[in-house]
Amino acid sequence: MTRLTAAGSSGSQAAGALQRWSRRLFPAFATASLVTALLVITLGGVVRVTGSGLGCPDWPLCHGRLIPPPDVKAWIEYTHRLSASLASVFVVLMAVAGVGREGFRRGAVMPLVAPVLLAAQAGLGAITVRLEINAAVALTHTVVAMAFLALLAVIASGETPWRSAVGEPVQAALAGHPRGRRVRLTFMALAVVTYGLLISGAYVYRSGAPLACLGYPLCGAPPGTESARGLQDIHMLHRYVALATVLLTAHAMGVAWRLRLPTRHLIVLAGGISGLMALQVALGASNVLFRLPEWARLGHLVAASLAFALIVLTVGTVWRKPVLAEQPREASRAQA
Repeated sequence: MTRLTAAGSSGSQAAGALQRWSRRLFPAFATASLVTALLVITLGGVVRVTGSGLGCPDWPLCHGRLIPPPDVKAWIEYTHRLSASLASVFVVLMAVAGVGREGFRRGAVMPLVAPVLLAAQAGLGAITVRLEINAAVALTHTVVAMAFLALLAVIASGETPWRSAVGEPVQAALAGHPRGRRVRLTFMALAVVTYGLLISGAYVYRSGAPLACLGYPLCGAPPGTESARGLQDIHMLHRYVALATVLLTAHAMGVAWRLRLPTRHLIVLAGGISGLMALQVALGASNVLFRLPEWARLGHLVAASLAFALIVLTVGTVWRKPVLAEQPREASRAQA
């Protein structure tokens, strides 16, 4: 009986230690996952802009080798794969720490979904290489990548250092505010529309329509064949979604400004989003006016990803309850 009691006590101590370490490490893993995911997307943009998608024509090796040959495009593609591997490590560690901290409660669901999306993303990347950049698969690859980025941003929005620096002041200021619901719905709508902007932009590229319209802001191209007209419609649809995104961004900035909260964090977030959107529009126009220079194409993708991540971080921040409201729940868990 004494041995059983000692074994139970040791098991409880080990479980308690695991939970403590998981609580300490989870925020770092969540933040690292988001940062490395943005790095993967940026390097993916470099791969696309430089035409290095088939720099390594096989997967997971590169030209049948563990170390690529001395070829620039092969190394660009391989560096993208290495960054994806690094992100995978942090995502898996985040999921493990999430289970260690929460058990298999509802709070561990999102960290556990992240590796699933990551696996789907890796599988789509491999299929893209094997099918030699099939347009439909490549577009799906982008859809999943942006959903994965959004999930990581939501997770990171509830963890330090973001929560202590930004989340808690905003949440405390919005608690009980009569316009709090309007703020939440505005930024949620902005996230949805921006996601549509990213996907429509990827569709423009994958469908071969980046230069279907040679004017700005109007299409500026005379009607041609039916196929050319179809490409122009695809291109202009992206611009219409961009216009809706810009208008909604301006509305979000106005909503944040008129709240007159005791903290300026929300105004700073809205201002950062507005700045990135303005840069995004300028780079989009540059792609058309300067006929797709590499710097504009890459900058367009990076600015879009950063804006989307910041928007989702803001959504995750404004939808969370103030930390004081969550303390009783944490205390009950500790007692249990």
